[in-house]
Amino acid sequence: MNQNRTYKSRLLSGSSAQKPEHHNSNAVADLDTDQISRILMENMKDAMVIVDLKGRGLFANKAAEKLSALNFYGGKLNTADSFKEIFTLVLDSIDRILGFGYAEIDLKDGSTLRVMSQHGYKGSIYDLHLDSEIIGIVGKAAKLRKPILVPDVRVDKDYLAGYPGALSELVVPIISEGEVLGVLNVESTELNAFDEKDIVLLEILASHAATALSNLRRKEGIKEALRYARESEQKCRDLFENARDLILTTDIEGNITSANRVLSETGYDRSEVIGQNVFNFVSGKGIQDLRDSFQRLFDRKSAKGELRIKSKIGTEATVEYNGNAIIQNGKIVGFQVIMRDVTHRKQMEEELKQYSTNMEEIVKKRTEELLESERKYSTLVEELSDGVAIIQDEDIIFMNKRGLNLLQYSKDEVIGTPFEKFANETYRRLVKERCKPRIKQGNVSPTYEANLVTKKGEELVTEICAKTIRYKGRPAVLCAFRDIRERKQAEEQRLRLEKMATIGEVATMVAHDLRNPLTAIRNASFYIRKNCPHQTDAGCVDVLEMLNIIEQETIFADNIVNDLLGFTARELTQKQKQDINKLLESSLKRLNIPDDIEIEKNFSEDASVTVDSKQIERLFVNLLRNAVQAMAEGGRLTITTKKEEDHLTVAIADTGVGVPKENTSKLFQPLFTTKSKGIGLGLAISKRIATQHAGTIDVASEVGKGTTFTLKLPIASEAASK
Repeated sequence: MNQNRTYKSRLLSGSSAQKPEHHNSNAVADLDTDQISRILMENMKDAMVIVDLKGRGLFANKAAEKLSALNFYGGKLNTADSFKEIFTLVLDSIDRILGFGYAEIDLKDGSTLRVMSQHGYKGSIYDLHLDSEIIGIVGKAAKLRKPILVPDVRVDKDYLAGYPGALSELVVPIISEGEVLGVLNVESTELNAFDEKDIVLLEILASHAATALSNLRRKEGIKEALRYARESEQKCRDLFENARDLILTTDIEGNITSANRVLSETGYDRSEVIGQNVFNFVSGKGIQDLRDSFQRLFDRKSAKGELRIKSKIGTEATVEYNGNAIIQNGKIVGFQVIMRDVTHRKQMEEELKQYSTNMEEIVKKRTEELLESERKYSTLVEELSDGVAIIQDEDIIFMNKRGLNLLQYSKDEVIGTPFEKFANETYRRLVKERCKPRIKQGNVSPTYEANLVTKKGEELVTEICAKTIRYKGRPAVLCAFRDIRERKQAEEQRLRLEKMATIGEVATMVAHDLRNPLTAIRNASFYIRKNCPHQTDAGCVDVLEMLNIIEQETIFADNIVNDLLGFTARELTQKQKQDINKLLESSLKRLNIPDDIEIEKNFSEDASVTVDSKQIERLFVNLLRNAVQAMAEGGRLTITTKKEEDHLTVAIADTGVGVPKENTSKLFQPLFTTKSKGIGLGLAISKRIATQHAGTIDVASEVGKGTTFTLKLPIASEAASK
């Protein structure tokens, strides 16, 4: 554009032609004519450019300069990285190139035009609803999909006041691929401020804006799709690892290639299973059944069934499995198998079978009595402690008081309704199938579990026994159901207590059996060290080195005992106001930190907080020991304390090996460890101590760069401290 101005100035100054030094009156007249011509060309509505025979520009009028500038802004719009940048460029070009001081850009959001950015306006901003009766010139241009020019807004009934004192308005829609994206709106305090030339220029700018908006929306869509894909991949990994069932993948020969964390519940470690053939763990006739299942998988069909598998200690368990082929690029590359231990359920089924047999006898006896006497049957059923319903033609025709009380419905609300309507959506299909009369039960157990939903929306875990009967001469189904939520909760509580009891027993045995021998070893080591006659002799130097190793290992073993006892014990928390910086210094002194580890302390001047000093110091020792052990080749240990409004933050960072992302969420789980030594209780104890102090402890780690543990402790009020 500057170059065009240069050519124009040269042409107007006459530098492109030789003129004589002396002029007569006719020459003066000719000069006036040239000036008039140049003025006319300069102010032509159409763009005009004059070039010489070599294509070099000699002259460009204002319209041509504006087109050139608009193309320049169009290029910048195509490279814009944000909607805000697009809005700024559009309004800037309207102001600088077209010279319109009052402009705004509106974008369409459904049936609403929203003001995204303005230039020159003052006062409140409001949006336009295109489905309303009053939409103004702006809404009209968007609906009609064409520019609207209003020379005098005072006589236009559709005009809505925008800029105070505006007398004319021009609105051009922003259209991309047939879709109206928004509008460009300009106003002026002069009458007839806009003409057809301005419409063309504003349409060009709207076209550039439409292209930029469409491109940016596509980019945003691609980013969102990539983010969704990454989240889906992470969800799949989490689902695989955190599933309650055992999930295995194998190659096409049946060799195990991966297993989720549930494998540890079988007694096996992943290293003992990966690479082994799945047939090695199957016993009895299940081998042939598994071969048949693999054949179905090769035929690209799903396979399911039951197997007896061997555990690590030689016992057998019954599992249900469901397998599918893993297909990549149209080829089977392996198989995925989901297994669920149903040993306990099988035992329960045997018990329930006996119960069902008794129930069947009761039902049969009561059914015979029903045929003989409706009164006797009704009395019996109404007094049962279980809910009872009779289903005929898929609808309930009777339900006893206990059943109505459990479901919290009245008899009128239940009679004539399918029984499956009261089942949770997950179990609805199962309940509907079992409520059909069966002449022969076959292998289908009459007793099953399903969740029913009460009138208030509460879910009932129930045990249902369905039996085909004849009622009033026609086939029907009698369903007896009972609430087993308390039994389920008792079973879960029993399992949790058994796990904690096991840990407690182990801790007691370790404390009893190891503490005394460890003390004896340390005392003997101390005695030998003190009684070595020649500590400078080469032989004694080697002995002293061995004694150091013995002493360090006994300390390590003693720490394991302390961790076990600390995890099972429940100590009373005795809180007092403490200086956390001093507790950190004390914790450092308790550790043998190698010389190749640099310690950096960034302590807050005021780090006082109300805590149990012994427990918090133990937490610090655990975190600091972990940091030191992670830097076997040396590094930097950074300890930071920072006091904020309502809490004190303590960060312990190392430059060690780091922790893989998939393990960071497990670090605080009891008995989880990635070290070759230790049993994985230190961080679990630290987590519990932080919780007892109403605090939090988090971890951030990157493999090869290090790990940071962040502890946040609440700052007690002065009254609470006292």
